[in-house]
Amino acid sequence: MSYLFLYDSRAPEIYLNRYKRESIKISLNFLICADTQLRISFEKITAIKVNKHICFSLPDSNEFEYKMGLTSEFTQSLFINYQYIFGVKIKWKSKSGRIYKFEDADIDCEDVEFWFEGLDATLVHKYLYPKVTLPFKLTDLTYNLVVTRINMECNLEMVLKKNLEHNLISKQIDDFIADFNNKSEKKDRKDGVVHNWKREFINDKLIYELDLGSTGVSFIKKLLTFLNKLNTFETVELC
Repeated sequence: MSYLFLYDSRAPEIYLNRYKRESIKISLNFLICADTQLRISFEKITAIKVNKHICFSLPDSNEFEYKMGLTSEFTQSLFINYQYIFGVKIKWKSKSGRIYKFEDADIDCEDVEFWFEGLDATLVHKYLYPKVTLPFKLTDLTYNLVVTRINMECNLEMVLKKNLEHNLISKQIDDFIADFNNKSEKKDRKDGVVHNWKREFINDKLIYELDLGSTGVSFIKKLLTFLNKLNTFETVELC
């Protein structure tokens, strides 16, 4: 198994000692709890499995910022395939209202929730796979897929096959997104939710503006797979 903080058997000591040198008090239990949840969050947002090429960089006090409150946060850099993404923001809060601090050894991982804010999935993918268009595989597509960019806020521009009713198709897409959100809500938003979407039909294109919210790139794969099953598009552009 790979980790963000604790990526090999030596990592706990390496990280704890580095934090100590930078006068940052942090407990091993805090690191383990954060690592477990953030690894899952990272994979959901980016649709990329954490591996040896992905980890948090060892902290320097001049780039490590944090604040405590009902919702606490700190910033740290991610090291992706020998390149850095600076200023990655990590937040956490508890169900009980307790304010967990870095040095707390009695942290309850069932009570506290960690998550990323504003993690740039496009940049992660670009650094990790510079020659690959998508962070996932799609085969036997019924449409020509064009990927201009992948981001948390993106557009889908779809050219329908001739003589198809765009209102019916858009309703099917709306229902798919709504159903995804409803199922995730019933699981305490385990899969995240799409925050907003709107659509319009211009000339021969059905255009969706998407705010992926807390779903991440993994939702894009599900949506593209759904569009493939509809078999109603000549071209789908993610831009």
